[in-house]
Amino acid sequence: MIAQPPFLFGGGGGEDSEEDITSEFIGAMLALFACICLALTTVLMRKMGTMNINSTKIVFYYASVAAVGTGILTTVLGAWTMPSCGKVRLALVGMGVMNSASQCLITYSLSIEKVVFVTTLRTNEVVFAFILEFLLFSISPEVFSLIGAAMVITASFILAIKKLYTEKRNRSKQKHIGSAADQKTAEEQEILRVETRV
Repeated sequence: MIAQPPFLFGGGGGEDSEEDITSEFIGAMLALFACICLALTTVLMRKMGTMNINSTKIVFYYASVAAVGTGILTTVLGAWTMPSCGKVRLALVGMGVMNSASQCLITYSLSIEKVVFVTTLRTNEVVFAFILEFLLFSISPEVFSLIGAAMVITASFILAIKKLYTEKRNRSKQKHIGSAADQKTAEEQEILRVETRV
């Protein structure tokens, strides 16, 4: 609903060719695969954070592998190009700095906080993207995009609340079991004392 691919929602002003529909479908499937890869990356970063691996080390290897992999892919596709001067280069440098900063912050937050909270807050990037797109480029999001963004954020918050409730209930159960075990141990000790007196 957020992206509104034309092969699902229609539009585009006229009949799309079969080649256009195929490329749009491939694009959507690649985006879905990217989401799965990002989810796996998030879980792995959280795991490495719990193993007391420094977050800057994680980001360094993350960026190194990405640079090498992108370089190989770009060489295979023959897509090396030099960006034009001026605003394009500044935008690319700014994008690199912002991406590196966000990766460092996400990695550090995953090392000290649970995945559910970090990913819940990350869904807000859709809202910030809409706001910045409107402020910088005067592009207003469509109604379906806003509804889709609201659904994503709502689902994430419901998941977070459910996770919190489940953890709280499990903690109270463990506390109850622990107090019952302590009481049973105290009763057993009292019985032993009585038996030794007899």
